[in-house]
Amino acid sequence: MSASKEVIAWVEALPAEWIKCRDDGHDWKDHSCHLYDGAYDVIRKCQRCTTERIKVVHARTGERLATYYAYPEGYTASGTGGLTEADRNLLRLTNVRQTSATLASVKDASHRRRPGSQLAA
Repeated sequence: MSASKEVIAWVEALPAEWIKCRDDGHDWKDHSCHLYDGAYDVIRKCQRCTTERIKVVHARTGERLATYYAYPEGYTASGTGGLTEADRNLLRLTNVRQTSATLASVKDASHRRRPGSQLAA
């Protein structure tokens, strides 16, 4: 099974930093913290893609009331119905290829394969 044409076009248009976030996760840094209406809004921002993670915490009990994200325009694959395993595989492979292309030292990594690897060296 392969990614849909819509997802392939979306991935091809994504900046490399965003693909890294989609595959490896975000690089969160504290951005701000505000007390509002009895709760703290703790905002962390990704240094690569600028996504914001907002966590709402009860000011007295510490209970997490909500967590939500604010994504930059174009970060999500709108209209695709959610990413499939094939879509995520495409993101992963694109990230690996971009990383490989930027690292001059990755010419022959066969000696670094894990024992028991299913890939031929």
